Amino acid sequence: MDAKGVILALVLLVLAAGNAVGWFHSVALVREAREAEAHARAAQAARLAAEHEQAALAQRLAEAQADAEKLRGRTAELEEVLRTRSQLPEWETYTDPVLRELVAQHALRIRQAVEARWQAPPSTPRDRACTLAIKLGPGGAVAEVVVAKSSGEALFDASAVTAVKKASPLPLPADPAVAERFRQFRFEFRPE
Repeated sequence: MDAKGVILALVLLVLAAGNAVGWFHSVALVREAREAEAHARAAQAARLAAEHEQAALAQRLAEAQADAEKLRGRTAELEEVLRTRSQLPEWETYTDPVLRELVAQHALRIRQAVEARWQAPPSTPRDRACTLAIKLGPGGAVAEVVVAKSSGEALFDASAVTAVKKASPLPLPADPAVAERFRQFRFEFRPE
């Protein structure tokens, strides 16, 4: 081989070596690009999963808040029922309509007897009301009367107690089942 041939062979060898290095470099760059793309896809998937989880948590929170609001509403309804029920005269809670009517009629007689003997205290508004706990003895005699729930006006409460005592003996119903309901009872005094 002459000098030209050797030089040509060397040039070809250098070009081939340069192409190999460039090729290996290109393969490394492609691999890095693919790895970066895979990392980006993984990061995107993690971000989407986190957003999905956050949306699910927000949905559960909204549902829990709606349930809590329903419970608050139901609790308020039940409290109102209990409050209203506790304000009803005892006879209004009886389920037997005949007994309820007999007791209501007799309660009206007692109310009329007490109101007929009531003297309004001076400067006390007439829109007051108090609840009295009454125990009757034989023949309808008032054995005990106490204020179970005050009107907020001591004079008014005392005048209600005095009216019950002045009305003694209170009328007793002839029916023993009804009379039994009036041995011990609560009476809301609200003069009209």
